[in-house]
Amino acid sequence: MRYSVAFVWCLFIFSIVVHSEPVDYNIRGTIKPGWEFVRNLFRENFVQDRDLGASVAAYYQGSLAFELGGGWFDQSRTKPYDVETLQLVFSTSKGLVAAAVALAVQRGLLDYSALVTRYWPE
Repeated sequence: MRYSVAFVWCLFIFSIVVHSEPVDYNIRGTIKPGWEFVRNLFRENFVQDRDLGASVAAYYQGSLAFELGGGWFDQSRTKPYDVETLQLVFSTSKGLVAAAVALAVQRGLLDYSALVTRYWPE
């Protein structure tokens, strides 16, 4: 019985030590001053197990505000995911095109109810 209690206590202490160690999510990249909060938001993707690996970049007023990569490219976590990692993507332009069309309509350059041939003659 004494050994069982001692064993349980050892497991308990071991679990605290293991879970209290900081986890390295391999986050690398550059951030301009004022954009540091993005690193914390990006890190949360890995803390909450939303992403295994990811990268993100944004330009603000014509210059790079931040460029981050982190996590892992493979399930076995042997290949780091960084800002140079190539990723296969599908259907990423639809949202950008929709935003561009909406902006063009707002500026009077396009009309939703006009025929396509008005802008793209046959």
